[in-house]
Amino acid sequence: MPTSESPPKNPSLKTVKKKNKLKGIKSPVKASLVAGALLNPQLTKQAKDIITAVRANSSKINELISK
Repeated sequence: MPTSESPPKNPSLKTVKKKNKLKGIKSPVKASLVAGALLNPQLTKQAKDIITAVRANSSKINELISK
């Protein structure tokens, strides 16, 4: 007698690999790149400038929408 229930779904190998990648950085090269990007004052300044520009543009867009 067939049942209407589907068999339990197992995560695919690809999904499992993606989740494992997010758990931590194991490569010293990757770790140095991430740490270097966070500690580099030039990159920090660029990021702040970009955030400021995005906020200014969103304010302008909101003004145009409200008119």
